[in-house]
Order: sequence, then C-alpha cells, then structure tokens
Amino acid sequence: MKNYTLCLFFIMSILGSQIGTTEVKSLFRNLYKKFTRNYSIVLNEYDFYFDEIKKNKEKSKYSCKYLKYWFYDQVIINNIDESDINFFPSLWRTLVRSFSGDRKSPCEFYSLKLNEIKEIKQLYDYFALYDGYPDEALRNFKIYDSVHCQYFKEAIDYYKRMKSKCPLNESSEYCKEFKEYSKDRKFEEALLSFRGICKHKTLNTTPGGGDETKVTLDQDLQKLADGDNFLNDIGLSKFYEVLNIGYNNYKESHICNNLLKDSNSYHITKICNKLNAILEKWDQILKPSESVINSKYCEYLNYWIHDQINDKLFRKKTTTLIYTAWDILNKYKITSKNNCWHKNFNVPEKDFKNKKKIFEFLEYYNVIKSKMEKIDTLKKEEYCEYLKSIFSLYYTVKHEDLCKKSTVYKDEVDYFQKIIKDDDLAFLKTNCPGKNIEFLFKKEQSSPGKANLNLQLTKGKQGDELNSLSSETNSNDLDNVEGIDNYCGICINMLKLEKDYPGINELCKTFAKNLSKIKDKGDYNDYCLDLTYWTYDKLSKMFNSTLDYGDIGPVVTELGRVMNHINNTQLKNKSCYFYFDGNRTDRNEEAQLLKYFRNVDSIYAKKSFENEEKEKHCSNAKSINTLYEKYAYSCCTYFKDYAPFNRCRNYFKCDPKYNPYNLQLKLNCPGVFKTESTLAKVEVLVPVDNSVNSVKEEPPKIEYFPKVIESNYMELIEDPFYMASSSVFFLIGIFFVFFVFYKFTPIGTWINRKGKKIRHIQNDYNDSQRGKLIMYDSRPEHINYQNERIRLSYHHA
Repeated sequence: MKNYTLCLFFIMSILGSQIGTTEVKSLFRNLYKKFTRNYSIVLNEYDFYFDEIKKNKEKSKYSCKYLKYWFYDQVIINNIDESDINFFPSLWRTLVRSFSGDRKSPCEFYSLKLNEIKEIKQLYDYFALYDGYPDEALRNFKIYDSVHCQYFKEAIDYYKRMKSKCPLNESSEYCKEFKEYSKDRKFEEALLSFRGICKHKTLNTTPGGGDETKVTLDQDLQKLADGDNFLNDIGLSKFYEVLNIGYNNYKESHICNNLLKDSNSYHITKICNKLNAILEKWDQILKPSESVINSKYCEYLNYWIHDQINDKLFRKKTTTLIYTAWDILNKYKITSKNNCWHKNFNVPEKDFKNKKKIFEFLEYYNVIKSKMEKIDTLKKEEYCEYLKSIFSLYYTVKHEDLCKKSTVYKDEVDYFQKIIKDDDLAFLKTNCPGKNIEFLFKKEQSSPGKANLNLQLTKGKQGDELNSLSSETNSNDLDNVEGIDNYCGICINMLKLEKDYPGINELCKTFAKNLSKIKDKGDYNDYCLDLTYWTYDKLSKMFNSTLDYGDIGPVVTELGRVMNHINNTQLKNKSCYFYFDGNRTDRNEEAQLLKYFRNVDSIYAKKSFENEEKEKHCSNAKSINTLYEKYAYSCCTYFKDYAPFNRCRNYFKCDPKYNPYNLQLKLNCPGVFKTESTLAKVEVLVPVDNSVNSVKEEPPKIEYFPKVIESNYMELIEDPFYMASSSVFFLIGIFFVFFVFYKFTPIGTWINRKGKKIRHIQNDYNDSQRGKLIMYDSRPEHINYQNERIRLSYHHA
C-alpha cells in the first residue's frame, strides 16, 4: 500500500507541476503533495483498510466528506483558477482506480465549476459544525443564539435550493456530488430540526447567498425621507421592515409544498410559505395599528409580496401560482376575521415598479407637502425634482393606458386624481416655479376633436406668417387636432419628454396626423412646405424666440424618427422630408418670403383693388423689401443669355418681376416715384459673361442646360481646327477599339484561327493524295488513275 501511495504521490506531483504558470507550479505541487498525504491517511496506509470499509461504512463516508471539505477549502483559499482544477476529477479516476484494482475507493470527485465548489463547500461547512457539536451540547452551552440560528437557517436554505436544482433524473456532475452528500438522511433530519428550535428567534441579518429580498421604499423617496427624517411618519416603511425581518423563519405549509411541488422553484415555495405565515398572524399584525384601516395594510402586503417576486423570465407564471395558493389559504386554512386578498398585480416587472413608485409617493404626499413649507430654497429644489419625476411618471402611464386602451394603471391614476387637488397645483406652481409640473396633471382628458394644443404652442412674439401659406391649406388646418389620438402610438416615446418640454406630445401627434394626410393632397410639394414651416414655427414658439433647433436635441431626434417612420410606411410615393437645422429667425424669414411669392401672382392678375386692400398689399411689399434684398444676393446668380440660377427655390423666386419695387409700381403705391421714397429698388447683380462664368461660376442646374448646350454646339461646329482634330481622334479611337477587341477578346482568336486554316489548305494541297496510300493494300483496284501521278513499285529479291 505504501508503494501505491508513493507512486500516486509521484505522478500527481509531476502532473501538478506541469500545469499553470511558473508562478503557480509550486502551489500545485504542494497542494497535491498534501492531498496525497491526506488520502493516504484516509486509506490508513494499510491494504486491509479496504476490508474495514465493509465493517465501518460510516467511518469511510465521513472521512471522505472531510477530505473533500479540506480540498475544496484549499481551492477557494488559494484562489485556484477554474481552468487549472478542471483536470483533477479525471486524474483522480484514472490514477486512483487503476492502482486500486478490484478495491473500491471510499471517495469520488466530480467535475465542478468554481462557483459550484464554493456553494457545496458551504454545505460541508454546516456538516462540520453539526458533526462537531451534538444537539445536547449546543443547548447546554447556549449556542442557540440568533447568530447560530441564522447560520443553520442558511444551511436549510442551501440544502433545499440544491435539492430543487437536482431532481431524481438529473445526472450533472454537480447533482451527483449533491446526491452523494445527501445520502446521509440522518444529517437532513438533524438539519431540518434546527428550524423548529430557532423558530422564535429574531434574525439579525439577511441570510447569506443573496436569497432573501429586502423590500424598501422607492430609492428617490427613501433618500428624501432619510434626509429629512420623515420615514416613519407613515406606517408603510415600518410595515415593510416588520415583514422583512419577522417572517424569514416559518413553518412550511402543506398547501404551498403540494401546490407548488411541480414548479421546480424553491423561490416560489418560499414566498408562499412566508405568505402563509403572515396570513396566519394577520389579526396580530393589525392589532398594534388599529387606527389604520385594515384595507390599507392589505395593500401594503400586496406591494411587499409582489416585490419579492424577482423571477423576470417567468414572472407571470410565478404570480399566477402565488395567487392560486393565496386564494386556497384564505378559503380553507386562514381563520382571521380580516382576510387579506391579493390585488391584480400580474403585470411585467417594469409596470409593477411604476405602480409601486406612484403608490408610495401618494402615501407620503401630505408629509412631503408639509415639509416643503418649512425647508430652504436649496433643499426645496431637491423636492421639486422628485415631484417633477413623479408627475411625469403619472402623465406617462396615464397616456400609455389611453393610447393602448388598457387599464394597467387605472387604480394608480384614480388614486392620484383623488389625492391631488386643484389647490395642490397652485401650491406646486408657487413652490416649484418654472418646473411646469401643473401641465403634467389634468383630471379631465380632452375629447377627440375638441382638444386644443397646449397654450405654450401658440404663444410667441412673431406674427401670423403661416396663416395663409397656400390656397389649399393654412395654419388653421394644420392646427386642427381632431383625431390626433389615433397617432398616440407612434408618439409614445414623447411622453417621457413632456416634463422637460410641456406640450410636445400633443405637437407630435398633430405633426404625425398632418404628415400622414399628405397622400390625400393634390400638390403635396406645397403641402410639405407648409408642414415644414408650420413645424418650425410651433417649435420656436413653444420654447424660445431665439431658439436654435439643435438645442432641443431629444425632441428633434424623436420627431425625425416619427417622420422617417411615416414616410417609409405610408408615403412611399409622396414622401416629405426636412431637417431640423438653423434657427427661428432664419426659418421665420423664409416663411414670410414663401407667403409673399405665393400671393404675388394673384395680385398681378387682379386688375383693380379696393383702397383698403391696396394699402395692405403696398404695406406688405414695403415690409418684404429688406428681406428680398438680403436673399436676392445670397440665393440668385444672374446670367446674360439664360435664366438665373436659384439656390433657394423652395421659398424664393429670382425673376425680377417679383421684385417688391415692381409690385409697388403695379399697385401705384404712394411715394414710389418721389425722390425721398422710402422704398429703394433692389438692383440685381451685373449679369455674368458666359465665357468667364464657364471658368469661375458653378454651371446652372438642369432646367437651364438646353440653352447652354445649344450655344456651345454652334460655336464648335464653326471651328475648322476642332473639326480636323476631331476627325483624327475619331480614327485613332476606332483603331484603338479594334486593337482592344483583337487583343483581349475571343474575336482575335477567331481571326487567327481563320488565317491559319487558309494557309494550311494552300500548303498541303499537293500532298493531299499521299494519305490515301496508307488506307489501301498493294492489291490492284479498279481505280481511274487519270489525273493522278504514276506510282512504280520496286521489289528486291
């Protein structure tokens, strides 16, 4: 046996020294030396020890547990990398069993991951403590304090969790290790018995391993409450704390265990057993707070229980199972006079978190309001930001429900409207100026077709530049909000921006409606321009008179997304795109020019005007003259022989007849012909010579190309040098093309093959008859030898 041990020691030491980096070789060598030594102790270094296994199986079982306990402990303490320990189980099987022969080894090592080793090591820790202290000694020395009860409580949790992970048909290495460990039923019975002994202990800490969920208030509310010491002014926080620490030890319910046994989730069973323990003591829980309505504590319990459900993937199924168990417990087991029933919180986790956040705020709202009346301005800013976020959440969930025709947040919205009164809005406006919180709360939802855009959409310093952009559509048509709620889905991302940009959700829905209507318009180009400048105008008036559209990045990004979506899905043949660039001043000037040029033709066509109408047109021509001068120089380039080149064709016309001065002459406006005239004629740039322009200026756009081409063509035709050089280059081009085709295409090969064939026929024509000699023998044939050469055959003796 000693030889076997030494051989095993030698091989494991060498293999251990061959893995890992140079830095860890000595660590592995020492570890495997120690392991070999300890294993030899387990074997007792005597061959007849294997015979002892039959007599004392308990001894070998416990020895193996301690050997594993020690080895796993060394792996964790020395921070052995997972990749470096993966080879050990296979090494164990191949070496130990080969040397053992027919004898069975008392231990079996399995391929465990590092995190699994750490977990199973915890269970071996509990075994070591249990094996070292019999029950009687533990009681006599009063080791059953809250800390040790907590310790054994964790053992139960670990054991049950692992048992649920490893059903009978599970054959993973991890489960093999656990099943090997759990064969000792005596330990399981002793472990579970500690639960009864520690039943009435108050636990000081949350169980290790992160299995328990501590429910608290919303993080932002908790921060405010801790800062100003009003956390315990409302019973909600106290109630959470009582449930967090008072019901982690419980007597298991057969209803929960039997009902949820197929769920294969210890977490669900644990929640159910906690719920059972709470419902059994419900009357006792309510007794200290008789002043609080029972239904209020029942609501608290609902939020607490549902916050315990942290299974995101199967949350709906888990919640349904909990509801079923809750109903059965209330009907058949609980004898309380004040039964607490579950609410319908079977919603996605995100929605539940929102519901809980709103509910907790409303519970503390009056306390927050009273605190705000006593705090300084700096601290009040923190409160205002919190209130703004809550009112924004209310606005968002309310409109999500309306848009989706859902009732997920109906209870929270109704409760919100019940708690928040009209005088609260005045209070918020006074104490949180500039936050626009009051715009986020409207008790009555506007009816379709009767709602108006937010007041912030219509205020501004500018005039009504967009009120009559074209004959087909005007600002009133674009402002019509009838049916905009049909577009709430595409603008749903705007809801979260409402707190920073009040009214933007209504504007987005109106914009989406107007853009979708373009497919029904005759001249959709004009309508697209109308919508473009209407959108610019509304954004400018909503926020700032000197606004740069880049300053409202989130808004224009979302509007751009809406525009792209509608164009791609609804307007494939009549698309309308524009950019949110520039500033309010530039866009407003463009809108004024667009309106002027749209109306000027109708003014020219009219023969007579009433005095009042004439004065209006004269005034408009005078006011537009400065803008015309500014944009005529930047937008137009004039040429001698063809139409001017227009860089701003969307909103400007370069034809001189549209000059406001000419319109004044047409209308015979007062003061036009006087020397002291206040209206100066805008002179266009000096026409540019064609030959110079061809070098210096950008060529005109496509509509002017025909005239340019015709003029240049005539000049070239009349130039003899051009004609001669063109002919030469034409011939060179033909030869070059032929060469390319000959050299690089099958045409050249075909020509070569054709030439070779002709030459071959000419060279071999005289020898064509010789080939026939091969085909015939020497016997004479009846052949006509006319026209053939005479052949003589010579025979030698």
